[in-house]
Amino acid sequence: MSARLTTLALAGALVGTGCGREAGPGPLALDVNDVSFLLPIWAPAALPPLADFVTPAQFDQLGFANEFVPPAEALARSRVVAVRVDPCFPAAGGCQLQVRLVAQPLSAQGAADGAIHLFYQLASDERGRLRDHLAALVDLADGRTAGVALGPHPVLAPAGLATPYGDALRALLADLCTPDRLTEIAVMNGGEVTWTFFRFGVAADGAVTPRLTTGGGPGAKAPAQRSVLVRDGLRAPGELFDAQVPVTTAALALARRFEDPRATPTPLLDCGSCHAVTPARIAAELASGLASEELAFVAPPGTTATIAHRATAPGHFRGFGYAEGFTAEILDRTVFESTLAAADLAQP
Repeated sequence: MSARLTTLALAGALVGTGCGREAGPGPLALDVNDVSFLLPIWAPAALPPLADFVTPAQFDQLGFANEFVPPAEALARSRVVAVRVDPCFPAAGGCQLQVRLVAQPLSAQGAADGAIHLFYQLASDERGRLRDHLAALVDLADGRTAGVALGPHPVLAPAGLATPYGDALRALLADLCTPDRLTEIAVMNGGEVTWTFFRFGVAADGAVTPRLTTGGGPGAKAPAQRSVLVRDGLRAPGELFDAQVPVTTAALALARRFEDPRATPTPLLDCGSCHAVTPARIAAELASGLASEELAFVAPPGTTATIAHRATAPGHFRGFGYAEGFTAEILDRTVFESTLAAADLAQP
């Protein structure tokens, strides 16, 4: 039996026996922790291995490099630390239904710097199937996710994955995160000085090919195969805040626009700007004494647009995962996207 089948055997059995309820035609009560799941990393062996989702041949083509993890150990030490569902990822043909996984190298000391994102594209007629999984998870949460700020998952963090809730989440992964649905992989190589982002497309036969990391909107950098953030003293994504130019409320409002997924869809941003915009805006506000609530994000009714562990420290740009050690970090844009996903998937 393959590693993937071994690890997900129980979850697959749950899918096969119809464990959980169907969402049905009515609305679901979903909040941010019902569509974005930050897993507890203090028991790494309990987390799904990255090797269940990418082959060694695919991993070798990604060029994943980390100052803190020997290359020969990177795949074996990497675990899935976060799961996100997105009912409307912007694409050329309109909304794309997705499940996304975030993996990081882990050890007994916590997370190492670096991450790999896996993008799974679902068919439009699989929306009901995804909602069935979410309905089962909501039932098992029994109100523990409602109104809770986005952070380490309020059901999983206290009890771990060896629970009925953890089994139901594994069932979602086994059912929907399959090799035939994997369409893209993004890589962040972390280090003391820089973060470097890469993107890859995944063909139907599993072949991995490089893609540009850049978007086509205002503030995006020139087209390139990589996007680089300098960690020490970074003040700006792209040229949004030049260190030699006074900060203006107009520039801060533009940063707010970058943070809002409705105003600036993901394909219009390069990887670096997407991750750096919130820390850059906060640093600019502190340095200038200015602030701008213009264009500030307004969450859909019934969703919680607050963050338990906001990534604001200089040199920290993690969107949804863990900094070195056991410290969770989440960007504003991640919670904004989660409120929109919850409001959308709440409806049939």
